[in-house]
Amino acid sequence: MHFDGATSSWYVSRYADVAALLLDPRLGAHDFPEWIHTLPEPGRSAIVPVEEHLARWPVFSDRPAQLRLRRLLQPALTRAAAGKLEPEIAGAARRLAAALPAGPADLLAGFARPAARWTVARLLGLPEEAGRQLEEWSDPLIDYVGTPGMDLPAALRAAPAVTALTGFVHEELLPGASTPVARALAGAVRHPEVEPEDVVAMVAQLVTGGIEPTATATCVAALRAAGPGGGPQGAEAGVEEALRADPPFQIAVREAKTSFDYLGHRFTEGQRVVLLLASAGQDDSVPRGGGCPVTGAGRGGPSHLAFGRGRHYCLGAPLARLHLRAALSALYEAGVPARIDGAAVVRGEFFGLAAYRAVPLRAR
Repeated sequence: MHFDGATSSWYVSRYADVAALLLDPRLGAHDFPEWIHTLPEPGRSAIVPVEEHLARWPVFSDRPAQLRLRRLLQPALTRAAAGKLEPEIAGAARRLAAALPAGPADLLAGFARPAARWTVARLLGLPEEAGRQLEEWSDPLIDYVGTPGMDLPAALRAAPAVTALTGFVHEELLPGASTPVARALAGAVRHPEVEPEDVVAMVAQLVTGGIEPTATATCVAALRAAGPGGGPQGAEAGVEEALRADPPFQIAVREAKTSFDYLGHRFTEGQRVVLLLASAGQDDSVPRGGGCPVTGAGRGGPSHLAFGRGRHYCLGAPLARLHLRAALSALYEAGVPARIDGAAVVRGEFFGLAAYRAVPLRAR
């Protein structure tokens, strides 16, 4: 646990501490920075709409509207609800894996992203071409989230995406709602505690969380299968190990809502507390009372924290796990992990996010 004066932030890395603080009610989402309304132009016109939009994402908010939205959507995103999509998701993954060219190809562009995009579109009841449009809006938003500070060039790319997504949600997605998730979103618009902008933010979070991070986790799992000691140890184990070792979201940022002491450290109201999910997953210390080091879910030790915990736990975790198992199984069947050129892999550079730019495949 370390306090950095330059950023006025605590950084927490041990598994036990990260797990406990994710559940601590004295920590909450970072408050909306009202001071951005005083930014000079042209920055204010681009940054304010993007920050106001992100402040409504449930992962970044403790407002009653976001908590209500989570409750309204949760029945449509349970493990049982996600399981109904398994045959279609598995079929799409097999088709995409089989369609990878025999010559040089790219796992990210040719499989991981298209598969994630397909699942998001299916979840929302949209045609595949609409999934491509959602991806075009998602990319600048995730780029802004993964860029330190309030970056003006990133905001200038993200602001039009927010505007376009808002129009799409209210003019196409909600009027034509045909799946449990889409119908829950349409119903949420009519709830007195929820504003239309909150529903757009929820859609944005579902899309951004469903495409880039899911594609990243697919690549991590495939890379680990291709590396030393890798192999088809079972899709479920491979997915959980990938999420533990290199989670797509590597940090969870919280704010102290009151001053309090934690294990001899003083957290002051308003201070930022950065919970290092990636470091927690690498903590190989033996848990108190014996047992196994950190593992994947249901493997005998404390489960990894890739999806968070508590009131900000990822609603889409059951669907993400199902999708990743289907994707990794399809890649195993098609012999794809053995084709990965590990030396040519290009990682993306984001703050707090794991991502790839390219995962080249050799010709078979």
